[in-house]
Amino acid sequence: MAVNVKLSEDLVNQAKCYARLERRSVPKQIEYWPQIGKIAAENPELPFSVIRDILIADQDEASGEYQFGPSASSIHRPSRVRSGSLIAAKRPISTKR
Repeated sequence: MAVNVKLSEDLVNQAKCYARLERRSVPKQIEYWPQIGKIAAENPELPFSVIRDILIADQDEASGEYQFGPSASSIHRPSRVRSGSLIAAKRPISTKR
């Protein structure tokens, strides 16, 4: 369900800049930022680079994309915990299905 929300012009302009860089729509960029904040609040020990990798992996999985390369086997998948927060997995993703 979509909900109308009033946002400051400054926030929307910032989202436009980042959306262009990240190749997202402005609404998707605005949705992306609170996801980062939620994961960071629930997992204060995780650096931003890990949070970003978790979100990228979730996006790739949802779109069915997979990037082949030497680093593919070293990507760590997030594990879900009961509270719904994400933590880094202890073992790398298996590239075999």
